[in-house]
Amino acid sequence: FYLIANILGYIWFYIIRIRRRVATENVIMALGCFKSDAERIVRLCMVNLVTSFLEFISQKKVIINYENYKEFESIKKSGGIIITAHTANWDILEQAAYEQKIRLGVLTRRSGFSPLEDFLNSLRKRRNEIIFADDTHITDLIMFLKSGTVMVFP
Repeated sequence: FYLIANILGYIWFYIIRIRRRVATENVIMALGCFKSDAERIVRLCMVNLVTSFLEFISQKKVIINYENYKEFESIKKSGGIIITAHTANWDILEQAAYEQKIRLGVLTRRSGFSPLEDFLNSLRKRRNEIIFADDTHITDLIMFLKSGTVMVFP
């Protein structure tokens, strides 16, 4: 599994080259590092993104140990907002919410690649998630939250 993710990440970086130049320039600008270091960081990020995607599409059952379960139970009853870092596989949270029978709304940015967006949205809809685009009006989000639901901002 991870060997395939590494191979696909390297293919993305070396052969397909989508966003490689821009990503490398952004890393150099943000970190002030050499081009070779920036390229290594971007290549590893691409491998990580492929790994996260493969983990997401292969999810069967997720087992999560909650450290603050009492707070989680409170959120399940009254609703709330969960803000996640845009790293690793935040979609595991969505699978866990589905297994816990939590009505989940996900605020997501539209992708420039519609086949991928359609695929991800179909997975989310199977888990009965409500998908909100990034241009959704704030009053719609507030009404959703007032109904005792959970909103995720990945």
